[in-house]
Amino acid sequence: MFAFDTEDKQRGKRKGAESEPEFSQNSMDKNSGQRVGPLPGLQRVQRDSAHRKDPPNPGGRYYCKAENGLGSPAIKSIRVDVYYLDDPIVTVHQSIGEAKEQFYYERTVFLRCVANSNPPVRYSWHRGREVLTQGSDKGVEIYEPFFTQGETKILKLKNLRPQDYANYSCIASVRNVCGIPDRSVIFRLTNKTASPSIKLLVEDPIVVNPGQTVSLVCITTGGEPPPLLTWVTANDTLPLRSQVKGGTLTLPAISSEEAGIYSCVASNNVGNPAKKSTTIVVRSLKKGRFWITPDPYHNDDNIQIGREVKISCQVEATPPEELTFSWLKNGRALRSSERMVITQTDPDISPGTTNLDIIDLKFTDFGTYTCVAALKGGGIPEISIDVNISSTTVPPNLTVPRGKSPLVAREGDTVELECLVSGKPNP
Repeated sequence: MFAFDTEDKQRGKRKGAESEPEFSQNSMDKNSGQRVGPLPGLQRVQRDSAHRKDPPNPGGRYYCKAENGLGSPAIKSIRVDVYYLDDPIVTVHQSIGEAKEQFYYERTVFLRCVANSNPPVRYSWHRGREVLTQGSDKGVEIYEPFFTQGETKILKLKNLRPQDYANYSCIASVRNVCGIPDRSVIFRLTNKTASPSIKLLVEDPIVVNPGQTVSLVCITTGGEPPPLLTWVTANDTLPLRSQVKGGTLTLPAISSEEAGIYSCVASNNVGNPAKKSTTIVVRSLKKGRFWITPDPYHNDDNIQIGREVKISCQVEATPPEELTFSWLKNGRALRSSERMVITQTDPDISPGTTNLDIIDLKFTDFGTYTCVAALKGGGIPEISIDVNISSTTVPPNLTVPRGKSPLVAREGDTVELECLVSGKPNP
C-alpha cells in the first residue's frame, strides 16, 4: 500500500516492484475524474462545505491509479466517509384556531430543530433543566414529520400555558463519532415572541439618473427576538460596489445594469421571514431609428406631391412614461396642425414611437425633419434623428474603398474596417 500525494506530484518506485521505469500516482474523483489533493485536504474541503445552506456531499469513492508504461495501469478504490455536525437551528411557528362549538381559544406553538450532519443526527429537547420526552408532559408532543424523518425533530406545545414560556434547548448529537461533540442551541419563548415585520422608507418605484447614489432604508417595526435585516436582489447577488450598514443599502454611482428589484428581508426564526421590495429604475434613452411611409426605397412608393407621407421615429426609453417627443423642420419647432399631424403611438402597440403625418404633400414641405426624444426627469442627453424629405430619393448603397478589402493583418494588430454609405434620405 502506498500514500496518496498528488499535490506534490511525488514519483518513485513501489516497494517490492520489479519494474525499473518510474511510475506515477494519481487520485481521481469518481464523478469528475479530476486530480484531488491528499485525503486530509479532502476532509477539510468537505467540512468547510458543510456550512452552506445545502447539505454537503458526505464523501464518496476515490480511485488510485499507478502506471509505469508496462502492462495495464493498476487501479484501486477507497471509499471515504466524512463525518461532521453543524450547529442546530431552531425555528418557531404557531397556529391559532378557534373551536366553534366550544368556547375556548387555542394557541399552539411548534419548535423545529434542524442540523446538517453525517451520520444522521439525534435530537433531544430540554425546557430549562428539564428533559422533555414524549409523554413526560401532557401539554408537550415530540415527533418527526413523516416526510422528513431523521432530518428534524419538532416540539409541539399545545394550548400554551404559563410554564411553557421558558428557555428551550435543542441538543444535536452524532453519538461522539470521530470525537465530534454534541452541539446545542437555546431559544427563549416569551409572551412577546413574534414574527418579524418591516417597513421601507423609500418610494416604489425609485426613478434615478445614472451616476446618482441611491440609498434604500429598511427598518423593523416588530418581531421578538429582534430580527436580522438583509438585502437581496432577484438573482440574490448585490452589486459589487454596494454597501450595507444595518438596514440601509447604498448603491454609489448607479448604472443601468444595477436597476431592478431590491428586497429587504427580516428573519428571526419565528414564523416566516418578512419581505418588502422596491424597484429601482435608471433613466436611459437609446437606439433611435426612423422609417417613412410610403417607403421611398421602393419604386412603387415614391414620395410625390399631393400624397400623404408619414415619418415615424422610435427610441427605447426608461421609464417609458417620462418619454416626450418634439419635431423640428429645418431647425424650427413644428406644432401639430390640420396638414401636419403629430401623434404618439399607443405604448402597447409600438412603445416609444411618434409619428408626423404630412397631409397633401406640397413642394414647400420638402426639407429636413428632426425628431427629438427626451425624458421629463432630465439628466439624460436627448436623442435627435434627422430625416430628409425630397422629391428625389436614392436607395441606400454601400461601397468599400479600393485597397480596403481584403485586409491582411498579424495577430494582435489593430485593424480598421471602412465602408462608404450613400442614399437619400441619409441611411
